[in-house]
Amino acid sequence: MMSSSALSEEAKGVLKKLATQDTYTPKKEKYIRAAEELVSKGLAKIKKKGMRCSYTVTEAGRRLAEEYGFIPKAAHAKTPVSAPPKPSHPVEASDLISHIESIESRLSSIEQSLEVLSREIRRGFDAIMRALSARRVPEARMLSAVKHAVKRFTGPTGWAPISDVLKSVGGELGIGSESLLDYLSELEEKGLCELSPGGVREYSVGGRLVGLIRWKGG
Repeated sequence: MMSSSALSEEAKGVLKKLATQDTYTPKKEKYIRAAEELVSKGLAKIKKKGMRCSYTVTEAGRRLAEEYGFIPKAAHAKTPVSAPPKPSHPVEASDLISHIESIESRLSSIEQSLEVLSREIRRGFDAIMRALSARRVPEARMLSAVKHAVKRFTGPTGWAPISDVLKSVGGELGIGSESLLDYLSELEEKGLCELSPGGVREYSVGGRLVGLIRWKGG
C-alpha cells in the first residue's frame, strides 16, 4: 500500500475530492498537477477531456482514500441486488382461461355423475324397502286382496282400473304402488290376471304401459 508521504498534500486533497464525488474538475494549476500525479500513480483517471479535464477515482485510489480515512472502509462496495426470478414458463392469459374452463367442465361432469349416482342409490333403496314391505305380507293375503279388489272394480267391459286396485290394496296392506305393480306382473306371468293399456292412468310394467286389469284365476 502506498504510504501517505508518497503523495503531495495537493494530491491528497484531490484524492479526497475524487473519493467523495463522482468527478472532479480542478481549476487551479496546482490541483491540475495534483490530479495528473494521481493519474500517473494509477489512483485516478481522466473521465472527460476538453478545455478542463475531469477526473474520477480508480479502485486503487479509493482503497488508498480508505487508508487515509477520507471515506469509511468498504463504503464503496455495493451489495449486488439480485433480479427477481423470471418464470421459466410464462403463463398467457388465454392459457389460464382455457385451463379454468377445463376445470369447470370436469367439475360439471362430476356433479352430473354424482346426481345420477344419487338417484340410483335412492331408487335402489326404495326397491329394497318395497321388497321388505311386501315380504311382511303373507302371499295368500296379498293374492286375496288383489283378487277381491279387481273383482270389485271390474266394470261392464270386464276390466278394472289398475289405479283403483292399487289404491285399495295399498291402503289395506300398506304396500307401495311399485311393489304392487311388480306383484301384478308376477300374477300375469302365472296366468292369474291380464294387464292391458287404457284406463284413466297408465303405469310402466315390464317395459309397457298398462292401465287396466282383469282377473283370470279362480
